[in-house]
Amino acid sequence: MKIKLLKLYSDPEVFKPITFNDGINLIMGEKVSDGNIKKANKTNGVGKTLCVEFINYCLLKTTTHCRVNKIPIENLPEDVWIILDMEINLQKMQIKRKRKSPENPIITANGVETEFSNLDDAQKYLKELLFKDFDTNTNISFREFLAPFLREEGSEFKDILMCFENTSKIPPSVKANAFLFNIDTTLIDLIKRDFGDIKKLKSHKTELKNILTEKGKKKLSDIKATINSLKDDLNKIDLALESFKTNQAFEVQQDNLSNFQNEIESLRNKQSALKYQLKKISSFPELESISEREIEIVYNQFKSGLGNIVAKSIEEVKKFKQKIDDFQNRLFNEKISSLSDELRNTTQQVNTLEEKRAELIKIIDQKGVLKDIKNGYAIFHKKKEDYSSISSRYEDYEKSENRIKSLILEKDGYFLKLDSLILEAKDIIENFNETILSIHEYIMDSNKASFDIKTVSNSQSEQVLQFEMRIDDDGSHSVNRTKVFIYDLALMFNDFTSKRHPKLLVHDNIFDVDQDTLIKSLNYLVKSENTDFQYILTLNRDKVENEEKIKALQLDIELHKVANFTKQNRFLFGDGYSEI
Repeated sequence: MKIKLLKLYSDPEVFKPITFNDGINLIMGEKVSDGNIKKANKTNGVGKTLCVEFINYCLLKTTTHCRVNKIPIENLPEDVWIILDMEINLQKMQIKRKRKSPENPIITANGVETEFSNLDDAQKYLKELLFKDFDTNTNISFREFLAPFLREEGSEFKDILMCFENTSKIPPSVKANAFLFNIDTTLIDLIKRDFGDIKKLKSHKTELKNILTEKGKKKLSDIKATINSLKDDLNKIDLALESFKTNQAFEVQQDNLSNFQNEIESLRNKQSALKYQLKKISSFPELESISEREIEIVYNQFKSGLGNIVAKSIEEVKKFKQKIDDFQNRLFNEKISSLSDELRNTTQQVNTLEEKRAELIKIIDQKGVLKDIKNGYAIFHKKKEDYSSISSRYEDYEKSENRIKSLILEKDGYFLKLDSLILEAKDIIENFNETILSIHEYIMDSNKASFDIKTVSNSQSEQVLQFEMRIDDDGSHSVNRTKVFIYDLALMFNDFTSKRHPKLLVHDNIFDVDQDTLIKSLNYLVKSENTDFQYILTLNRDKVENEEKIKALQLDIELHKVANFTKQNRFLFGDGYSEI
């Protein structure tokens, strides 16, 4: 598997063509000789990041996440073609894309030009070319696979799995990294699918529970009994109606009325008790207030009699007394608030039951007899409606609960398979550890580094796999960037992971690190240049000027430089342009 960039250019020309080579390719930001010394020394904002963004644009980065659309029209007209010549698995091709129709790239391969109607189809085409030598049909999209090798500057290189802008909310690049270690990515998708389904079912189950229990006013365990009672009532009324008799239906309604009345009386008794307690507490006399002068008099009397035994100051005594007062007041207020809330809820329950009782009374006359057979049917249909509603929701609730249990078991089974695959990949992981240590020791002068892959089965996490890499003193801004650099190089150079690696790596402004680390990192690249790879790096010349002069830097900047930009000679033509 291999991706190789050959040339980036435009038609008509709005920036100078850039030709890429094997090995190290430097896109430099340089100072210029200018009357304005302060401006001349600036190497940021000259277009290095935008140059990388144009590469990404031609490699079919989605429009919504691409900075190209933010460039002023006067600097990049809509009809300008951005063109990338490249190779995928030694097959040469050309990809063209423009702002006027960003969803319709044109790809030319083997002399055949194809204009795609959407980005998805174009990505599928490139994916088939890239993965043609693999027996299994991988379920990673073309752009999803490229993410770890085209890290965005906005990711700040904080984490080995985070490849996108920090604000993009795009999840960690788990599948692409798993693929490099020959771990089945289909299992990751299946687990994520189960996580999603479980989350939806739990939300649905909670909604059903709130309806069935009237938001906690009833116990869920009593719902089954309610359903059985409604079913029994339906059977009795149905038999009565079949023989044109309404007496049985009346008795059922009378039972219901009696139950409602009992509940209402019970709640009203509770209301009375709560009102009495509130009235009793409200009638308590206010706490006796003791003036500060009285406290001082008593304090001085005791102090004169006890001498040095009394160690507390008068201010501490006052504060202690205030704490006691505050505590007493808080107890009263909390008790009043609690009783008021309980009284409010009880009143609401009484009102609800009164409404239900009123509905039943409507169909019974003052003599206590069902008015007619029509009302008998009305009772039956109301009961049936209640029964159908409650029983169907309860059945749905139970099905959701059983489905959640089933999905959890299924998910756990997939995790077991993943753990098994990680165990099978033990040799690859150990070999990768050795590559990590080798690079780390060269750059950091230390062998304190480690790498491991673990499953994340926590129900709160949907990451599925954790790629855990630690290096000496990691956690700081600078060291985390170095960790990402070491990890990315290890993936590209390791004997196992390199077999599934595109041999392409782009780092935009990764080296915001200490000077010693920067120079050793660049020297390691020179040391590894006999390996088959293409590394594209944006770098400011002022970061390495001193080391170039004293010959500490083994990397020949001029030899590896494929583009250099200054404040006077930016990447994109146009005097009014400033880097996005």
